[in-house]
Amino acid sequence: MNSAATLTLLCGVVALCTAAFNLVFHQMRRQEVAHFWLAVAAAGGVAPCSVFAAWLYHSASPWDAALIRQGQLLSCVVVAYGMARFSEAFLGRELGWIKTTLVGGVAALIPLSWLPGVGFTFEPVVRSVPPFDVEYIDTTVSSLHAAAALVVVVGAAALYREYGRHGPKGSGRPALLTAGGWFAACAAFDT
Repeated sequence: MNSAATLTLLCGVVALCTAAFNLVFHQMRRQEVAHFWLAVAAAGGVAPCSVFAAWLYHSASPWDAALIRQGQLLSCVVVAYGMARFSEAFLGRELGWIKTTLVGGVAALIPLSWLPGVGFTFEPVVRSVPPFDVEYIDTTVSSLHAAAALVVVVGAAALYREYGRHGPKGSGRPALLTAGGWFAACAAFDT
């Protein structure tokens, strides 16, 4: 295992520690449901995503890279669901179609990524991680990342339009901005 993969796996360990902290907090205060959903997103989504990212550093063909990226997308579905449920608990309101669009949109990327011109081109691309002197074979991803970003942007815009005027739980815009910040942080990590 190279140092880039080791550091990437350590990010997964941090996610597992975050999940454990939030689960313990949820056990102590059962009414704090948001902590449970943060734990789900961290343990079920972010940690596996880091394993797939570390595995990608050992990819030897475009086909291997495409399969590994499918695992990353599946992890992203769990992150999207966990963060949507966290946002519902944090905002004190059901997200309804926003949650469905966010989670369904990310889940739809899994089969869509196999369509020509949408996802993987299976052209071998040699990528490198210069600080760690690591090279691996990847596949070109055409418009998949743009579609994922679009899903997150639509979800964040809908959240702001839906709850920005009245404020969640009477706390005003800071809570909404915090929830939006969590969405943005997860999207940045996944990308």
